[in-house]
Amino acid sequence: MGAYAKGARPPSWASKWIPGVSPGKGKRQPTFPIVIACVLLFGVQAAEIFPALVNDVEDNVMQYAYELYRELQGNTSSAAKAKLELLDQLVAHVNPGQDEHAV
Repeated sequence: MGAYAKGARPPSWASKWIPGVSPGKGKRQPTFPIVIACVLLFGVQAAEIFPALVNDVEDNVMQYAYELYRELQGNTSSAAKAKLELLDQLVAHVNPGQDEHAV
């Protein structure tokens, strides 16, 4: 685990994005480069630093996956079958233990 996880305070520039660092701070949506920089600097997963952002992204990805899955139903092409397999793997990765055909 990185310094952030060990209790060290993040640098002041990061406080505007990281919830709980300073009162009233952590309310801005970080850019992708800021997320990557924090992951690299603090050595933790993005979800540990930016849980709301990661949840929003995951929700959007899964919503798109469900829509695509519905659109591909009944399509017997090899491309559609490959996409359906990939979607099943996505669900298994995001929701371990869930039936992979529950998309």
